[in-house]
Amino acid sequence: MKKVKELNLEMSRWIFSKVLENTIFTIILTAIISSGLVLSIQDLSPKFILYASIGLILLVILYHLLTHERAIKKINLSSTNLIDEWRNNEFRTYIPSIASVRNKILYLQFMDIPFTLNVDLADSYAFEFKTKVLNTCFGWCVNVKIAGTDMHGYLFQYFPDQKNLSPVFLWGYDGSRAISLWVVPDTKDSPIKSVNNLSLRDKEGWYFIRTEVYQYEQPIKMPDLDSDQIKEIVPIIKDKEGNVVEINRAIRNKVVEIKIYDMNDLGRIIYHAFFNEPPFKCFLGGQVGFRNHGLESSLYKDITLKAIH
Repeated sequence: MKKVKELNLEMSRWIFSKVLENTIFTIILTAIISSGLVLSIQDLSPKFILYASIGLILLVILYHLLTHERAIKKINLSSTNLIDEWRNNEFRTYIPSIASVRNKILYLQFMDIPFTLNVDLADSYAFEFKTKVLNTCFGWCVNVKIAGTDMHGYLFQYFPDQKNLSPVFLWGYDGSRAISLWVVPDTKDSPIKSVNNLSLRDKEGWYFIRTEVYQYEQPIKMPDLDSDQIKEIVPIIKDKEGNVVEINRAIRNKVVEIKIYDMNDLGRIIYHAFFNEPPFKCFLGGQVGFRNHGLESSLYKDITLKAIH
């Protein structure tokens, strides 16, 4: 019985992966199931069954065209186009940042500032990739904007040995100390929390991650900024020194929603959060990429960006 359950689970995962990756397979599978349901009904003429099957197939095709994801870019990793399609944002010459491609696999190490992809993002998009950890963890980022020392974005790191998923904010650069600045989870004043006791499924050492990003506005009506009522709606946020942190009111009602899936485990959601100010940082637009700091190192392949309708 145990072997039967394992076989059924593996078959379900295979079908699920094919449905996600292959449009034609999705249509055929839906048509077969629909036809089977129609044929199971008794006392129907063959002509009716034929027309009903054709109609169902057309509906599936129409639904797919209107709602399915559209690939923005499927990255063809090669050493020749690495410079053209990617940006090594590390400007400190004493840091030996490494980014190389072999057999269509990207290798990263000593990449403190995220290594980003030169692709314009849709308002709602999905970022998919497969990764293998060589040392410590793998890390990826979304909605990253880097222009010299002006930088911000969302970073996620997974540590297999600790079974920990850690969300981090990149929010600037300290020129006096020559370090990038990060808001890390689980500290006293941090609004973000890590996910503990999280086991991700791997296939021959490769993890398959999908991250969905949605950007929209929520209907928040703000009173006159000079009114005392503003203090009741927008709380005062202070830093460790007790100074009032100014809130960017221009994006007060902007929201970034992020969902992360373990695609090797039937698309199980492993992280879901909404970011808006305050108390979070709301980073809009930008690029996607990867980060492996110091001795952290990982491999990345099958990288795809999709627009979500």
